[in-house]
Amino acid sequence: MADPNIAECRVGGLSRICGSTLSSLDVSARSVRFCGSRSNTSKLIVVIPARNEQRRVSECLSALAASIRQSHHEVFVIIVANNCHDDTVNTSVQQCKHFALNAAILEVLLPGNQGVGLARSMGISYGLNLAPAAMAVLTTDADCQVMPDWIDCAMRILDQFDMVCGRVAPLTHEAATLPCSIHEPGVLEHTYLQLILHTESLLDPDLSNPWPYHGRASGANQGFRRKAYVDSGGYASLLTNEDQEIAQRFRHQGRRVRYANELLVNASCRLSGRAPDGMADALARRIANTDSVADSLLEPARTHLLRVSMRVQCRKRVIAGLSLAPLGKLLGLSPDALDAQQGAFEQRWPWLELHAPALRRQRLRPSQLPEQIAYLNAARERLLQRSELAESTP
Repeated sequence: MADPNIAECRVGGLSRICGSTLSSLDVSARSVRFCGSRSNTSKLIVVIPARNEQRRVSECLSALAASIRQSHHEVFVIIVANNCHDDTVNTSVQQCKHFALNAAILEVLLPGNQGVGLARSMGISYGLNLAPAAMAVLTTDADCQVMPDWIDCAMRILDQFDMVCGRVAPLTHEAATLPCSIHEPGVLEHTYLQLILHTESLLDPDLSNPWPYHGRASGANQGFRRKAYVDSGGYASLLTNEDQEIAQRFRHQGRRVRYANELLVNASCRLSGRAPDGMADALARRIANTDSVADSLLEPARTHLLRVSMRVQCRKRVIAGLSLAPLGKLLGLSPDALDAQQGAFEQRWPWLELHAPALRRQRLRPSQLPEQIAYLNAARERLLQRSELAESTP
């Protein structure tokens, strides 16, 4: 006998809402299953991509349910079960029923060149159509566990900002099982990232993120105001790094992005992940080779300092209506190419950053980090001295 708390609709409902996306990307929508109320009065949508997550989705939903109970917000949960070969869908339905969650479980089959970016995008599109009163969207991952205050904390931040990127920390009991050999490279990466962020805050302060802030963008812990998300174009249909791309795009568009230390999610330390070059791949590479490439946020110190200083100069010159040609020599771009780009800083800087040979991204290895740390630490000390001198000058 069918459970009265669970409703199911076949392909039609999903196709009507996400039709252009499905047809253009060859997505097969198998079914949508509802748990609890389908009320369209929810003010918040939480989207969770899930691929073969039968073993972990229960703990994810348990933690989310605890956060919903602690909050005063009406929440609708969207689980996008894409390309699953296990019992993710039925487990999700059972757990949503058990925790009395209002939810929709979308079962879809994505083409091989698509993954979590499209899954997040589809889930949000479906949720926003289903809940027209929703003013915000949060995303996490099915192998993650949110904190009890996650929803309330995110909503407080989104009262002031267009997007929030929270911290992601490993589950303590799983991190304890990882080889000790990976800890030293991890400490080096963290130290260097803090130097990168601190020097950036000294050279080009971000009023949305006074130092210190974590500076990472993970889809396991992100949130958006509805209007800002829709106006931005939403998540790109990328196989990986969709979370970093949308955060960078928001900032390029002049939207307010908050990197919130207080918004926390705990993630698994599994070594077989779902997204290429994700956390699981990084852990597996590091265990196999402690000198495997470092985090993509880390670049040579000289390139980092040039990038930030050029961004500052570009902004100043565009605002003042001046030519960008004087920046060409440092960037490896012709004056004509620079002046051919028109528009506001938000349009011109992304083009410049993408095309400038001097700003081409280069991945580092942990063995290279001590030298980079020493160089950037010295640069930071000079910047701090300059700042103190400026403050003491009447």
